[in-house]
Amino acid sequence: MSDAPRPTIWPAFKEEIDLDSAEQRGNNDVTFWSQARLHIILLTRMRLRGADDAGAHDCWYRFIATSQCLDADHPAQDRLAMQIMFARSLGTISQRSTDAANDVTQDGVNAQVDSPFLVEDLAATWQYDLPTMDPEQRTNFAAFVARLVAAGVGADRLGDLATTYVRDTLEHDGLRNLIAAEEARCAPSPDVVGILRQRLPVMRVLLQYCGHRIVMGRKGFEDITRWTTLLYAIEACFAEMGEESGYLREQARLASNWLGLFGDMVGIDRVPRPAVPR
Repeated sequence: MSDAPRPTIWPAFKEEIDLDSAEQRGNNDVTFWSQARLHIILLTRMRLRGADDAGAHDCWYRFIATSQCLDADHPAQDRLAMQIMFARSLGTISQRSTDAANDVTQDGVNAQVDSPFLVEDLAATWQYDLPTMDPEQRTNFAAFVARLVAAGVGADRLGDLATTYVRDTLEHDGLRNLIAAEEARCAPSPDVVGILRQRLPVMRVLLQYCGHRIVMGRKGFEDITRWTTLLYAIEACFAEMGEESGYLREQARLASNWLGLFGDMVGIDRVPRPAVPR
């Protein structure tokens, strides 16, 4: 998969949004969603009049920044995603332009179909900025993307990114010996704990909110049974490590539940959950 080009955001606008987002961290009552439809309508109107694409990138950046402020499992994330569905409901936009080159985005997708450059900007943020986000921002943004994938927004491109993230997490070199460690009742190494602290919450929200797309697509998921077993091992390894590990243990439990549930939908026999100390 080729890298997504970085969108061009007006610097002063980006700085303003970044400052506002920093102040709104954890505020699930942020009111951008109530203004979002107006932004989308104005963007549509501008494109109908032949405006350039800067306004589209600015609009989607506001969505991306807002998603990082909202708790991953809060209904405010659903409310934000609904505004994207509104944008899609506007259908095809016929731009008043005589330049055919303006009708195609940088990745070759027709720019006039529903939300111009949205998928491109989300993919670029995922590829370039996800590693630099803090764990909470990363999980929140992933939850927003997963909701969009579940609704069919960029299901192929964004769905591939989600699938790759889950696969790379569970195929990480540091996790290969985790099942053996669990069977020997050994505590996971600090390196493994660090990997899981960074990646497990993101993987969990991807499986919870768009796992059906990932599993039913069967892209790289021939090993669902083995991965479910690994998630059980992760849960067991953290079972006796005290309160500090409770969060990661719960993330592993939820991830294995969703993976098993969607695996059932495509006829994959669920791996029995072993008894885990409570």
